[in-house]
Amino acid sequence: MLEQFSQFFSPLWTPFSQRVLAPLLRRVPAWALAVIVVAVAAAVIVTPLIVNVVADRTQSSTAPSVPASTSIGGLDLAQYCVSYGYGQVDGQSCEAVIDLGKACDWQYKQTGLHLSFSMNDPYSGMCFTPEQVVKGGIRDMPGYCKATYPTSNEVRPAVIDKTTWVCQAPIDMQIACIWQYQSPKVEARKDGETWICVKQTP
Repeated sequence: MLEQFSQFFSPLWTPFSQRVLAPLLRRVPAWALAVIVVAVAAAVIVTPLIVNVVADRTQSSTAPSVPASTSIGGLDLAQYCVSYGYGQVDGQSCEAVIDLGKACDWQYKQTGLHLSFSMNDPYSGMCFTPEQVVKGGIRDMPGYCKATYPTSNEVRPAVIDKTTWVCQAPIDMQIACIWQYQSPKVEARKDGETWICVKQTP
């Protein structure tokens, strides 16, 4: 390909260089030719450096600044759960033991009921009146938990041993930080096995 290119332009380049370029160069002083060569070489070397400097400055000026953050303390999850009506913390969930008698009252829309288990099985409980008239089991334990803790969107029932029912709600650590430090400008972060709250500083 290169040879074909050279053969094609050789008949044009040779007359041009002999009749036009050579006489023109003879008229230019040697010092001027030296100046031209130096200028061209400088342009070839300096131009990429200028482009790189401008690009670096542009990137540094347009890159977003990352705000610093400062730890402001840990989380009192027990107190957070108590504020929503729960009795304790289980891992990362608020938890409250269900009063099964109240759950029976809620299920059958009356008062004074109590629950008894027919065997060592959490699903064997039946609701009875004070006169020991059986009403039936608790059919909607999730509904009871939601009605008892309406501010917890993801509250659900769970069994923690063979006959103990609880309502559990997972803790949103971000909301817990906001609640504890009374500021929306805080963020929950995990530090090892514990959670801390940090505040962004400008």
